[in-house]
Order: sequence, then C-alpha cells, then structure tokens
Amino acid sequence: MVWMLDESAGIFIGNDSENPWYVVFGADRPFQKGKQDRHLFGPEETAGQGISGLLTYEDVEIQKGDTIELNFFIAGSNISEESALQTFATIKNQHNRLFEAKKERYEKILNKTMIKIPDKHLEKVFNWNKFHMDWLTMEVPEVGRGLVAGHPEYPWWFGCDNSYALLGNLPIGNLELAIETLDLVHNVSENENGNGRIIHEVSTCGAVANKGNTQETPHFIMCVWETFLWTGDYEFLKRMYPTVKKGIDWIFNEMDPDGDLLPEGYGIIEIEGLNVELIDTAVYSYGALNVGSLMADMFEESSLAEHYRGLANKLKETINQEMWMNEEKLYADAMATPKLILSKIDLYIDRAKNDHAINAVKDLEQMKEKILNINDQEKQLPWLFKNWVINTPMELGLAPREQAIPALNRMGTEEFTGQWGTYLSGMYQTAMMTISTGVQAVAECKYDRIDEAMRYVNLIASTFNQRLPGSISEMSPDYGCFVQAWTSYGLVWPLLSHVFGIQPKAHWKEITIRPRLPKSWDHISLTNLEIGTGDKANVCCVSILKTKDNDKYNISLEKEGWKIMIDLPDQRYKKVLLDGQEVTPIRKENGIIILIENASNHEIQALYE
Repeated sequence: MVWMLDESAGIFIGNDSENPWYVVFGADRPFQKGKQDRHLFGPEETAGQGISGLLTYEDVEIQKGDTIELNFFIAGSNISEESALQTFATIKNQHNRLFEAKKERYEKILNKTMIKIPDKHLEKVFNWNKFHMDWLTMEVPEVGRGLVAGHPEYPWWFGCDNSYALLGNLPIGNLELAIETLDLVHNVSENENGNGRIIHEVSTCGAVANKGNTQETPHFIMCVWETFLWTGDYEFLKRMYPTVKKGIDWIFNEMDPDGDLLPEGYGIIEIEGLNVELIDTAVYSYGALNVGSLMADMFEESSLAEHYRGLANKLKETINQEMWMNEEKLYADAMATPKLILSKIDLYIDRAKNDHAINAVKDLEQMKEKILNINDQEKQLPWLFKNWVINTPMELGLAPREQAIPALNRMGTEEFTGQWGTYLSGMYQTAMMTISTGVQAVAECKYDRIDEAMRYVNLIASTFNQRLPGSISEMSPDYGCFVQAWTSYGLVWPLLSHVFGIQPKAHWKEITIRPRLPKSWDHISLTNLEIGTGDKANVCCVSILKTKDNDKYNISLEKEGWKIMIDLPDQRYKKVLLDGQEVTPIRKENGIIILIENASNHEIQALYE
C-alpha cells in the first residue's frame, strides 16, 4: 500500500500498490499529528500487507456549557485518486444537504410496512431493522447490487446468508433488492461453477473464496421461489429456472454418490470434518424439490414436476424415519458410517479441547467409545452433535407433529437455549447467534406455537443496543458483526409471515392472510405492505381487534382485482359477517376460511355468540 499525509488539505490518502484503489479520510478542520503503521487496526487485525492511517486532533477547546461539531469524512474510489478526492470534497462541502436527503430517505423506508403491536420495544426494533437492511445494501458496478452479510467483518455477498436474510426483506418493501441480490449471487455462481452449484461468498472485487457448501444450492432455490411469490416477477423466475434444474441435478447426482437422497458435503455448520450427510442439507434439498416441482409445473414440464415430487416424498420419509432419533426426541445432525465418524472424531475432540468446551469433550469421547464397540462399521447410522440445524425439519414443517413438538420442547430447554438465544451447539453451550435463534422462532411458528416463537423473537430483540446503538449484533448479545443481515429472518419473517400471516402469490394476484396472534395480544395493525412488482404491484393494509364477544378484521388493497383468502384459527365462531352481511365460511379442522374475490376494502366480524 502507498500512503501520504496531505497536511494542507488535512487528509490521509492511501492506495493499493497494484490496483487503482484509493481511500481518503479527514475532517472539517486540520489535524495536528498524523501516523501510519502496519499494526494500526480497528475492530480486528486483518491479513495482508495493508497500512492504516491515524489522524490526531488536539486543537479542540470546549467551553463549559458549549458544544462543538467535529465531522469526519471517508471517501474511496476504484478508479483513480482524483475520483476519490472529488468524492471527499463533495461529501465534505455538501454533508448538510446530504444528511437532510438521507433523513428524508429514511422516513420513506420507515413508512413502508408500518406495524402497530402491543410490544412497543419489539415494534421499535422492527423499525430499526429496516434501517439495518439499508446499511447492508451495497452496489459495486463490476459485480452488482445486493444485500451484504454484515458490518464490519463481512461486507460482501453470501449464498447462505441471503437465502435467510432476503425472506426478512421481502415483507418490508425490499422486493427489488431481493431480485437484485439473487441475480448477483446467481450470475457469479454461473460464471464460477456453471453447474447449478451456488457459491458461498463473493467479495466486492469479485473474488470467490468458496465455490459453495452443499446446503447453499437447495437453500437458494427455496429463496428464489419465495421471492417469486412476493414479487410475481415471472421473468425473474424464468432466468433462474435453468440454474434451479442444474442445481437439483448437482445435489442428487454429484453430491449423492451412494444414491440414498442424502447429499454429502459441508452445510451451514462449517466445522472442519463435518462434511457428511447433514440434516440441514437434506431438509433444504427436500424444500428445493418441492418448489422445483412447482416451477416445473409453471413451465409446463409435468414429467419433471412429478419426478421432483416423487423424490421429495422419498426424502421426507428418509429424514423422518432414518434421521429421527426417537430415544433422544431429536433429529440427528448427520448420517454416516461408524467408520467414517471414527476417522473424524479426534478432529472434533481436539476442536472442543481447544475451545475449552469440557462438556463437548466428554460427549465426543463417549461417542468415540460407543463407535469402537459397534460391530458393523459400514452401516449408515444417525449421529447427534446437537448443532442448532437439527431444528430445520421443524423450520420447513416437514416433521410430523408427534415428532416436532417433543423436539421443539427439548430445544427450548437450558440444554439448547441460553440467556440470549439458541446455542450454536447444545454440546458446547457457549455461543448464540441471531440466526440459530431465528430458525428456532420460525420452527415454532410452523406448528402455530406463536407464544413459544415470540419467546425467541424477543430474545433477539433483547440484544438491541447492546453494542451499537440502534442495532443487533451477529453473535448474541454483543459481538461479531455489529449488524447482520440474516437477523431480519428471525425478526421480520415470524411477525409478518406468521403472526400477521401474510402469504402472497403475487403472480396470480392472490393473498392468503392467516393471522395467529400471541395469547396476550388483542390488537395489531399493518399498513403500507408492498406486494408484487410491475403490473403485479399492490399495497395491503390489515388490522385486527379481538374482544370478548368478537374478532374484527379490516383488510384493504390499493388495487382491485385480487383474491384474498382469510384463514382464521378459531372454530368457536357462531357467525361471520363480511361487510355487514352474514357469510358461510369454509370450515376445516383447525379453523375457518373466508374467500373474497375481487377484493378491495373489507371488514370481517367473527362473532362468538
């Protein structure tokens, strides 16, 4: 790196020695001292040969009762020093105007998907999450525009992270951002792999560090379908569909050499040596087959759709029978032969020792002893390492209720859940992350255990302001990235998709509203919810008021011509009024359904007497 201190301009200028990459920083007053050093670091020490700069401002006097402002400016360019200096001058000279423009833009962000709920702290955190997603939106001309993973450690794009995070962005009005992000990840993956495999990460300079863990490809496919449901963008789905087909082929051919429908390789838990047949990969592969069949139906490939559905049914049976450990009342982390696990177990034990995880060492050593006493070393068996991903069968709702509820109950105990959320590992019982807690919340929602789900949502919200004011850290409660994109999955998705119950099919101009409120909530409202893009765009508002005698639902759409299906949970309703007129709802096992064709503004009253 080349650097210089320009005392006359009061700035530090640095550039990469081999590329036209420049950074300029300074303030609106002269500095008194400047320094550069290889070992000047911010949040953490980084690799490489970079040099950091330090500017010291000592000529600052503040009289008692007075205030002063010291504004700092940072600019960069990947083109030239002149470009970086020009940007620096612009933000220095126009920062007041730019600040007012940002405030106006933030007001617009805030006014999208406005919720009113009894829990005012959670409502505040929900609103701040909208700003977080804006902080994490990055555009690089040579790569694209999309949602990056986190600041400051991971300001680039990930396949895995975005397949979670974008589901938390769709309901808050970031529909185009979801499409742009998936296009970016898709295009890089096609250039890097070309076989349907989705990359793990790509930096802002276009470098791919990991061609993709096995789990990321089916996860991406599921996210593509959900984005299509919210946006109704047929051309987007059409762009993705060839890669979806290639990705499914890659999963069940190259990554499943023994043909048991359980793909091999690394999953979300990137633990060295844990690259076997993993639960998260299996579950998300089931999800990819399901949505893949729906895509094939859309593109009139009926035989392929039937093929995918058949594989999905077989895989679901495999997961629920072979990977379910009835004596534990939990799903296994992995399927593998004792011989294979024995070849890796010492690696797991050493990792636990290095992390000073005494309980994990004990559990793993007991596992090793058990393996040594197994006669058939070549038989596929389930293995429990107690990582949070054993929640994924419940997250997708593929676990039958008689298995799901005992598993969720155990995951909610102190064995798996700490003060700030769900442990990454029930063996280690140390680190907690917003994503492990968020997946637990979504898993509870899938079985309409809304109060249990809100427990986890509130654990995430409880870490708000712990490190950076207005934000939630990646690692709970207060370390890792100070803001992380996938936190939105644990905050927004349970609230909007399950509590408010918004489930759109924008391409067909249909919305299902399936509200499921926590027991202590008697009112909620939602305004300015954007659904659909282009000619499928619409805006939805919902309010619910529950009283002793009746429940009132007000629903409105900005544009007519859409169909609404309202799915209510209570069979005790004696009478249902739609816009003042009694209607006969469709009764089902756990509630009722009211259909409204050509919907506009409507009031539904469900009376108990």
